[in-house]
This record gives sequence, C-alpha cells and structure tokens, in this order.
Amino acid sequence: KTGIFASLNEKKEQLLASGRKVYNLSVGTPDFPVAEHVQKALIEAAKDPEKFHYTLRDIPELTAAVKDYYQRRFGVTLSEDEIVAMPGSQEGVAHIGMALCNPGDVVLLPNPGYPVFEVGAYLGDAELYFYDLKEENDFLPRFDEIPEDIARRAKYIMVSYPYNPVCAIAPPEFYEELISFAKKYN
Repeated sequence: KTGIFASLNEKKEQLLASGRKVYNLSVGTPDFPVAEHVQKALIEAAKDPEKFHYTLRDIPELTAAVKDYYQRRFGVTLSEDEIVAMPGSQEGVAHIGMALCNPGDVVLLPNPGYPVFEVGAYLGDAELYFYDLKEENDFLPRFDEIPEDIARRAKYIMVSYPYNPVCAIAPPEFYEELISFAKKYN
C-alpha cells in the first residue's frame, strides 16, 4: 500500500502535468527556495545559545501581546490565566477536552481520525462518539446520521480539512452545514 506522502506526491505530479502551479507543503517542508532574508534571520538566530531552549511557560511578552490584541480587536479583557500558547497544534488538540468538557459530555470524533483527536476527549473525561467519514460521501460527515440524543450532549465536534489521511477537502457549503449543526445543538 502506498504511504500518504507518496500519494500526495503523485497528486502533486498530476497537478503539475496539468499545468497547475503547486506549492508542496505535504511533508511540512516547502519545495521552493526560502527567501534570503529568512535564511539570514535563521542563521543569526542559530548563533544565539538562548534560542535552543524549549519554554515550559509562556513568554510574558507573548501573553501581553495577546491581551493587548484581544482588548484592541474585540474589546475583551483577558487575565493571564486565560491565555496559553501551544507549542504545536497536537498539543492544543490533546488538551482541548480538559478545557471544554465535563464528565458525561460527548465529543464527536471522525473515523478514520488521528489518535490525538481522541486524547482530548479522554483527558476531559468525555464519552467518545465516532462519526464515519466514507469515500462515497467525499469523506465528509453525515450530520443526519448522528443520533439526536448524542448531538444534544456533544460538547464539541472535531473536524479537520484538508483531511489527512484521506486528502479530502471540504467545500465551502460544508462549513455552512457544520455551523448550522453546531448552532442547532449549541
């Protein structure tokens, strides 16, 4: 069976052959030259020994910038304990259930899906409900197949497009349906 990145590369080659311009970010690394000023900034940063540490707490300047942004943009005053930076999306996904869920809540999760999607629900002590993503439905959820009682108890639904591992893309009308579903069930 072909791996996901080989499949993505095959799709890229097909698009290129059809005359499309493609920016390949499938493996997290661009396949186009990095701008010279970016290269220089990286080289300078690499010379600073302080740049080689992971931070275990938020940098005060970042927290202040977030507070200022929310106040300026939305007129919302945040306290420092309401702000947390994530060192990557997996970290946020893995912990979101702790912030949003109470015991007995339901989390709607895609099948197939990344294992980290489940972690957030587990950590939030929620019940997991898997909705199927099938090829015959373009790997989009069928909201009408989610039982009413489950939908009412759901705290959140995990969706992620473009969707790995099946490379599905959701059209704009999908998001309208998703928002309608979310509003209906609060």
